[in-house]
Amino acid sequence: MNETLLQTLFKKYRSQTLSEEERELFFSLLGNPEYKERVEELIRELWKDTEHFENAPLTSAGKKRIASVMARIESPERRVKRRFPAFWAAAASIALGFGLAILYYAQQVKTPGPEAPHVTEIKTNYGEKKKITLPDGSLIYLNAGSVLRYANTYNKQNREIELIGEAFFEVAPDKARPFVVRSQELRTHVLGTSFNVRAFGDDDHLFVALITGSVRVDHDSSSSVLKPGEKINYNKLTKESSVLPINDKDYWGLWRKEVLAFNGQRFAEVASLMEKWYGVKIHVNNRSLLNRRFTGEFKDLPINKVLDMLSKSSSFSYRIEKNQVYIK
Repeated sequence: MNETLLQTLFKKYRSQTLSEEERELFFSLLGNPEYKERVEELIRELWKDTEHFENAPLTSAGKKRIASVMARIESPERRVKRRFPAFWAAAASIALGFGLAILYYAQQVKTPGPEAPHVTEIKTNYGEKKKITLPDGSLIYLNAGSVLRYANTYNKQNREIELIGEAFFEVAPDKARPFVVRSQELRTHVLGTSFNVRAFGDDDHLFVALITGSVRVDHDSSSSVLKPGEKINYNKLTKESSVLPINDKDYWGLWRKEVLAFNGQRFAEVASLMEKWYGVKIHVNNRSLLNRRFTGEFKDLPINKVLDMLSKSSSFSYRIEKNQVYIK
């Protein structure tokens, strides 16, 4: 019923015989997405009826008005997709006679709206690692059991990402758009550098270790600027942080080279790293073992070989049943 009414009002609009009340109703129907296809059909019919407009005499003022309207259609910032160039020209001419409403609507139905916001999420399972190239050319090495997220505005409005887990970054320089990593309570600001962030959800400590360049790490109301060879250790429980020298810079990038490394870490942390590395669940029944510290590097070794070596420096035994490891 409303489609018939729309057609009647459209004809009256062309003949400029709409009453004020009809005019209000006409524009309300015109803007209703439900009648989008019907409105396009009516404009096309109007175009066919007015194809002779190109040969019609125009005054100098009329030419200027058409040029002005066509400039609005051609403007790159409007990004109009014109699959029917003659149709748009007709719409412009018609709009001059009847007002800009038809042209505006025609452009609205053909102009894509702003890009809908969405977030890209990249995950790694336990026992899996990924190398990611971001739109600006920055490289990210994502460790096992980690999540990386960034919006479709990345490298357009900003270069901000979110990390849960561990990643090593090689950031492409861009002074206009600093690179920002959000990792739980920490925000790391970068211009162009290489660094490692460790921020697993089940860890009590968050780390940012700087290899080259310079970064600023913000948390709560504090801020720390790191120099190459320094790391920040943030305690999630006490909300305190400390900047410390890195004893071995390579330690923070060894996992990218398939080297499982421990650097004076308690066995509780070692077990957590091994779970992510090998995709297993480790059950520790020997409670005294949890606070013992271990250092070592293991390249391309199965979990039983690593456990054999660790057990030599500390008396524990283990058994493996599928993806379950029991230590006593």
